[in-house]
Amino acid sequence: MALFSSVALAAPAKQSASAAPTIRIQLNGISGEDATQHEVPADNSTFSLNAVSDIFSAQVIDAEGLKFPTCQVFSDLEGTVSSSEVSFTTDVTELLLGSVGTVQVGSVRCSHQ
Repeated sequence: MALFSSVALAAPAKQSASAAPTIRIQLNGISGEDATQHEVPADNSTFSLNAVSDIFSAQVIDAEGLKFPTCQVFSDLEGTVSSSEVSFTTDVTELLLGSVGTVQVGSVRCSHQ
């Protein structure tokens, strides 16, 4: 069983100097075939996924030019209920779960230094 599926997406467009920085993340469901990618603002604002999903792992896959990108997942759409204080960076690709199975994710918040 593959944990990660290959998700083909176009490369992110280069940001202009005035554009807010973003972080591209990938959220992986338990089957490994239901991975989704999202472009999330890196300004610590809540990014709603518009639905709550069971997520097995997550990873930052593009944070070009950003120093120490970090994201945190929330089990609700509004970003008020943390999913067990789970956060992930470019260094930690098996975000969530290895030991606990899946967590419910409804929104994400990302930032950088």
